[in-house]
Amino acid sequence: MKRLLRSLSAHPELVEGWQILLMLIMISFFSCASTGKHMRGQNMFQDEVLELRESVRKGSPASAVQNLSMLLEMDPKNKDARFLRALSYQKLGQYEMAIKDYETIISKEDTDPKIHYNLGMIYAFKVDDRKQALKYFDRFLSLSPESKKSFDVAKLMCSLDRGPENPSRAKALFANWSRKKAEKEKNGKARKNLLMGAIELEPSNRDSYFNMAREFEEKGDTAGAIKFYKEALLASPTFSEAHYRLGQILIPQGKKEDGQIHLLKASLFSPNDRSYIQQ
Repeated sequence: MKRLLRSLSAHPELVEGWQILLMLIMISFFSCASTGKHMRGQNMFQDEVLELRESVRKGSPASAVQNLSMLLEMDPKNKDARFLRALSYQKLGQYEMAIKDYETIISKEDTDPKIHYNLGMIYAFKVDDRKQALKYFDRFLSLSPESKKSFDVAKLMCSLDRGPENPSRAKALFANWSRKKAEKEKNGKARKNLLMGAIELEPSNRDSYFNMAREFEEKGDTAGAIKFYKEALLASPTFSEAHYRLGQILIPQGKKEDGQIHLLKASLFSPNDRSYIQQ
């Protein structure tokens, strides 16, 4: 198999013939009646992946992309091969192609923290999209909260999470006025209306969502509180107090794992605040 791939790489004029051969191989592979033959076919692909992994590690991403693309034509569901191709694209600086491969994997199986870490790094330092970077780094922490990289990722997220992007000054002033007025308002319905007005004026500001969540929590409406704490975290993924409050609500509801992840994030994003450190 490897010799065949090398030959095709050196002789592009053979590609048409290769495509015909590829179809025959696929038909033969998928029509194997015996489990033993099927397993041998899988092992053949796995051996190729292992060899190509070494090629990527040693710094041959261009040839790896070519060979991995051929392998994926035969086995498009091969997660390891697609991950290696994404990594090769990333090393080559072809970030859009890397993103496409990474997102193809997580659209089918969203369990690999390495993919979210790599996507976060691409969006943070290569594509300059801090909102997407924060999204993928946050998912990395959810999947691997006790990783050695967690604290560094949390620090990086704090540096990226700078609040609303270019809010209109007039809208920001009116939104702030609404929040201040809501703090002094004694009527609960009026407070919520003021906060909803602030949210509509400045939807990327975490404070309006957080204050609304507190309104629901104080009234015992945990569903409403959870909804708005999550909205606050969408606006600002490093908002420690929102993570802490959400964790405190989820754990008594039997959602212990999710709640503990939020408490851990609260302590990661505010390491000097001992009230967020889990006992």
